[in-house]
Amino acid sequence: KCSLCSYSSKREDDLKTHAITHNASMMSSCSICDYTCKRAPALRKHMQKHQDVHLFSCQICDFHCNYQ
Repeated sequence: KCSLCSYSSKREDDLKTHAITHNASMMSSCSICDYTCKRAPALRKHMQKHQDVHLFSCQICDFHCNYQ
């Protein structure tokens, strides 16, 4: 159980990840917009939204995106 709020989890890793939400200095933030997250991989995935490179394109229309 979190000592700062009512969050609880059976897994210690989940509790450690949750604890980051109480410490703003440990949060990862986007340098382009106001997006913040707990983990660096999530920030890397988010940063793809700001790039002009699209990994997937529709063969029928001009739709494209970074996720399939």
